[in-house]
Amino acid sequence: MGSKVKTLQYLVPCIHKFKVPDLLSLDISAYREEPLAHVNKIMQKFVDCIIVIRSSAADEDGQKKSSAGEYKTVLNVPSNSQEKITKAIDNVIFSYEKKRPLLLDDRVIIQVMVENTTMSGVIFTHDLNTGAPYYVINYDDQSGLTDTVTSGGGEYANRTLYVHRDSIDKLRSERFIKLLQAVQELERVMESQFLDIEFAFGQDLTPYLLQVRAITTQPNWNRAVSKQIDTSLRGVQAFVTERFKKISGVYGKSTLLGQMPDWNPVEMIGRAPRALATSIYQILITDHVWSSARSMMGYSTPTGQPLMVTLAGQPFIDTRLSFNSYLPQAVSPVIAEKLVNHWVNQLKSSPELHDKVEFEVAITTYSFDIDEKMERLVGDVLTDGEKVEFKEAHLEQTRELIKGNGSGSINSALDKINILNIKQNEVSNSGLSNNITPQQIKTTI
Repeated sequence: MGSKVKTLQYLVPCIHKFKVPDLLSLDISAYREEPLAHVNKIMQKFVDCIIVIRSSAADEDGQKKSSAGEYKTVLNVPSNSQEKITKAIDNVIFSYEKKRPLLLDDRVIIQVMVENTTMSGVIFTHDLNTGAPYYVINYDDQSGLTDTVTSGGGEYANRTLYVHRDSIDKLRSERFIKLLQAVQELERVMESQFLDIEFAFGQDLTPYLLQVRAITTQPNWNRAVSKQIDTSLRGVQAFVTERFKKISGVYGKSTLLGQMPDWNPVEMIGRAPRALATSIYQILITDHVWSSARSMMGYSTPTGQPLMVTLAGQPFIDTRLSFNSYLPQAVSPVIAEKLVNHWVNQLKSSPELHDKVEFEVAITTYSFDIDEKMERLVGDVLTDGEKVEFKEAHLEQTRELIKGNGSGSINSALDKINILNIKQNEVSNSGLSNNITPQQIKTTI
C-alpha cells in the first residue's frame, strides 16, 4: 500500500476482475518547470475523451491516517482543452498548498473518466466503526455520476448494502456478485482484508477500480465483535430454520417473518428496541394477549404461540400465526390450511404488502365487498363449495360480534372502554400526580 497513484499502478497488471481506468502520474516539480510540455503529453496520451484530474498527495492514504476528501478532484475535463487541463491541475496542486507546503512525493493523477455509469460508490471490507465482518457498500445507482457518495452530496448517496463476508454465495444480484468477486481478488492481491475502495460500474457491468486505501479505524475496533456476531448469526439461523418448519396445531406449512405486519413492532417499539421495551411489548400484547383477544372474538388462534419473535435484538411478527388468527373458528381445517399457505405465498411474492396484510393479502372479516375480495385474495385456491363455507363462517362470526353480548362482541368492548374511562376520571380527580418526580422517589426511599 503506497500512495494513491503508486497503488493503482501496481495493481494494473495484478488484478483481472476490476479494471483500472488508464492513468498518468504527474510529477508536480517537473510540471512546474515545463507546464506546457506536460499538458501536451497528457493531450497526446488521452485523445478526444473526458478525463479526471485527481489528487495523489503524499499524506493522503496512510496505513494509520487518511486524508480522504481533503484534496481536490476535478471531473469532466475535456482532453483536447489545454486551458482546462492546466486549470484543473493547478486547482489540485493548490488544494495541497492550502493545507501545507508541497511534499516530495506529492503527485497528480490524470485518468480516463468512467462515463455513463450504472452504479458508483465506496465499499468497506469491514464495518468502518466496529470492524464487524461485513462488506459495507455505499452506492448510487440513479444519478449516473461517480462522486455522489464520496462527496456526501445529492439525493442518491444514501443507499447502503451490508453483505456478510462469508455470504457472498447467497447474493442474487449480478452486479453485486461481480463487485464482491472483484473485491475479494483485490484483497488477495493486496494481502489485506481491511480496504476502503472507490468503484464505478460501466454500462456493461464492468467494475472499475478508482482508488483503494487502507481502513484506518482499525485501532478503535473491538476484536471480539466478529466472533460475537458470527455466534449470534448461527443462533438466528438455527432458530429461523426451525421456525419455518411445519408446527403442530398451526395451519400452514411454513411462514414469513416481518417487522410491520399485524401488531407492527417497528412502529410501536422501533426496529432495534431496548430489551425493556421488547419485554413489555411481549408481556402486554404479543405473548398471549393478542391470541386471547382474537379467540374471544371468534377467531382461530393457535395456543401457546407468541406472535412476535426477536432475532439478534430485532422484533419480527410470525405472519403464519397472523393468518391463522384471521380465520373464523368455524372454518374447516382443510380450508384453513389452504388459505394460510396461499396468503404466506402471496406475501412472499409481494413483500411490499408487509404493512397491509389485513387488507391486501388476507380476508379478516365479512364485508359488503367480500365477493370482490374472494376473487382477488383467494382466487381458485378454494373450491366453490369451500368459498361458500368460508363466507358463511365469516358472516356468522361478524353477526355475533355486532349483535351478540359475548366477551368479544362490540357491546362488550364498549362496556370495557366505559370502565376504563371511569377509572381514568377517578385517577384524574384524585389529586394524585401523573408523574413521579426524583424528589418523590428519594422521599419514598
